[in-house]
Amino acid sequence: MYFFTSDEHYGHRKIIEYTNRPFKSVEEMDETIIKNHNSIVSNGDITVHAGDFTLWKNVEGIYRKYINRLNGSHIFLKGSHDYWLKRESNINQIWERNISINGTKYYFVVCHYNMRTWHKSHYNSFQLFGHSHGRLLPTGKQHDIGVDNNQFFPLSANQIVEILKHRPSNPNIVPDKIREKAFKRIPAREEVIQPIVGYETCENCGGYYDPEDGDSKNCNVCKEEYLNKVVKPFTETG
Repeated sequence: MYFFTSDEHYGHRKIIEYTNRPFKSVEEMDETIIKNHNSIVSNGDITVHAGDFTLWKNVEGIYRKYINRLNGSHIFLKGSHDYWLKRESNINQIWERNISINGTKYYFVVCHYNMRTWHKSHYNSFQLFGHSHGRLLPTGKQHDIGVDNNQFFPLSANQIVEILKHRPSNPNIVPDKIREKAFKRIPAREEVIQPIVGYETCENCGGYYDPEDGDSKNCNVCKEEYLNKVVKPFTETG
């Protein structure tokens, strides 16, 4: 199962004051978030961390003190303060995937930042974000997965679906009628071109010409081609 979270800020003492977290110390904050994580995430699960995991720069220390103590596998996205990820070339800022829940597929797009539009947003895909610490209202099928907005717990994909199914559609959603047409094959039909009033049809190319230009039954373009290809070479050799 997939879980989603963001903005843990492990080891960041000042975040308690900045976001009014209910902890007396950074140690209490760290231990609470780790405990909450392990209470619902098993070793067979995958957690997507959408940025600002910690401000620490010591990678070995981060694994020893935090990551190795968290259940399951982990996918890390770059946030505003993930200095420990700056040298990792394979770390992305956006993670997206179809997730099947009870036979229905839902498209998830995860980024540290709230997005105005995102991949498949016009088909009501989900966008999960962090960064704002619960201070930014979502639009349509969005949810702030930061710990400050979710009682310091990660959210499962099932929980996300339950939350977002009650939210309004994305502002740029394609209406149902147009969406249905997009997936139907429309039989090709021959385009009918109406003749121009007062003009005749060229017997050679099917285009139109003004009969007052001469007594020929061909348009000026075809007449010019005929003169250049047939009449002019014949007169020059003759």
